[in-house]
Amino acid sequence: MKEKVLPDKKQQTELVRYAHAARYAYNWALRKEKEAYRKGQAFLLVEELQDTFNHLKKLQRYHWLCDIPEDILNLKIKEAAYAYKNFLSKATNCPRYKKKENDFFSLSKEKTEMFVPDDNKNQCSSQNLQLLIRQKRLEKRRRRIQRSIVIKYEKNKKGSTYCKTKNIIKKEKELDKLNKRLTNIQQQVNVLNRD
Repeated sequence: MKEKVLPDKKQQTELVRYAHAARYAYNWALRKEKEAYRKGQAFLLVEELQDTFNHLKKLQRYHWLCDIPEDILNLKIKEAAYAYKNFLSKATNCPRYKKKENDFFSLSKEKTEMFVPDDNKNQCSSQNLQLLIRQKRLEKRRRRIQRSIVIKYEKNKKGSTYCKTKNIIKKEKELDKLNKRLTNIQQQVNVLNRD
């Protein structure tokens, strides 16, 4: 599940650092896998790569990696190892190195809470955040259904009257269910905000 966070300037800087470090870890692991393959060695295990990378972080040259959360780096190393393993089993093409423009990384739910704006920390508990995300998705789906109903009505227009088909009735029932779900979610959000 993806969540949208609204970080302040300081948090944005941290996120950029995390993304750069995640890209570096991915590219490093991919380079090690390719070097091992060229030397005729077997596929490097994820654990080996993670251990080697953790030892590498202790060197003075890589001190900037020390304050990056380890799970972000380990996840990227794992992704690179599996991408190369899939390539060796001929399931995919050879994985490419990540470019600076494509920086991204994943965070666990516990880590995302540190990027919720300070003034909203009390309001945005993880449960509240999940409800708001679900609400946004349902609103987007509702707009899509409403558009499709309007289009279907326009297609079935006969003169100045509109003809209601089974598909339109089905879509309207779906829209009613969505509206009820959205009302329930809004009530739950209101209850959580009161507490």
